[in-house]
Amino acid sequence: MHWSLWMVLGLVLVTAEMFLPVELWFLFLGASALVTGLVAFLFPETLLWHELVLAAVLALVFLFSFRPRLLKRLHGNGKQFPEDILGVEVLISADIDAGELGRGELRGTTWTVRNETDAVLVAGQRRRVTARDGLILVVGS
Repeated sequence: MHWSLWMVLGLVLVTAEMFLPVELWFLFLGASALVTGLVAFLFPETLLWHELVLAAVLALVFLFSFRPRLLKRLHGNGKQFPEDILGVEVLISADIDAGELGRGELRGTTWTVRNETDAVLVAGQRRRVTARDGLILVVGS
């Protein structure tokens, strides 16, 4: 295959990565096509099956070596919510009726708090977080 076709394929895949939610798959497939195109340009006598094998090997190496590292770097350690929040006291900002949602302050941030007790939580009261439901802190008895 002509080296320019590898380059076009690589650029199409890298460009597609920007518009599709594919989590870096096309980026590394495109990178392997670009490298294969460079090799085909530098060594024009390379056979098609050599180019295909090179592209496949590079794709596997890129996908399984670099993709996990880059994803980890982009997404952090995967924790979107502090796990050590259970058992910590939240300061109730306004009265919250039993079974209702309200606001509370924890570590300098205002949170949505669900009152799972049988009593009204009074503003200024501190209650322990017993669970969480997404970004809602649950306080119970």
